[in-house]
Amino acid sequence: MGSSPQSSSLPTYRRARRLYNTLSIDILGQSACPLPLQPSNLAIFVAYLYQHNYASSTVNTNVSAFGYVHWLAGVADPTRVFFIMEMLKGYGKVSTRFDTHLPITVSILERMCANCTLVLDSGYIACMFKAKSSTAFYAFLLIGEITSTRQALDVIQV
Repeated sequence: MGSSPQSSSLPTYRRARRLYNTLSIDILGQSACPLPLQPSNLAIFVAYLYQHNYASSTVNTNVSAFGYVHWLAGVADPTRVFFIMEMLKGYGKVSTRFDTHLPITVSILERMCANCTLVLDSGYIACMFKAKSSTAFYAFLLIGEITSTRQALDVIQV
């Protein structure tokens, strides 16, 4: 690990700091947050983000940013305290975000096959799409089992 953050990470660190400063002013009544942060204040920060419906991945990113800043400063890292790690673990389990990886149902498959001719530019490709989608659906195949960008042994071949 280097001693200076990547320039692409700086906006993430600044965003975490701004969020914490907002919490610090609004809830804790402090205008500055000196290092090291108290684990109890970091716990309040995690609860604050939960209350504002942040995704668990965003919360983990913000907390990790504070961990890195503490590491750079050479001070005790509050993100490694047991109850903070448990809070983050629990946060991931209670996330109320909509799962975008839901399974395809028969009715969704039927609509996909019926509408693919409207999207695809040739009847041949539409027919191939229908065959591949139906095969994957009824054979319970994962996407990696039927597609590949290279010659692989774990891809179904004819």
